[in-house]
Amino acid sequence: MGTNTRYNGWTNYATWRVNLEIFDGIDLEYFTDEIGTGDVYALSKRLEEFADNVISTDGTAEGAAVDYARAFLADVNFYEIAEHLVDAHGRSAPVEVEALRSALGNIEQALGLGHSRADKGAA
Repeated sequence: MGTNTRYNGWTNYATWRVNLEIFDGIDLEYFTDEIGTGDVYALSKRLEEFADNVISTDGTAEGAAVDYARAFLADVNFYEIAEHLVDAHGRSAPVEVEALRSALGNIEQALGLGHSRADKGAA
């Protein structure tokens, strides 16, 4: 099977497999800036770096196995994975931020901190 043949809706097997094994279900906290802004290119570069760190045990592993894994990663379309993550999660980020701000405001008000902040801002 060639590495440039579409696989399960992805560019190729390598892209599908890396998305499935490394990024599917990952805590997206590491990539919130890029996902929130929709910067697909920047996210693709961060994903590529992250995947390399995963296979090389944060840069400490060496040898033939790591070389083969890096050769496999060379076939991955990280831009496609980034597009997928931005499409799936990027649009909900502003709603989540607004919900957090609202919750924080409610907590501050309940604790009596809401007025003191406004007073400091007015001074």
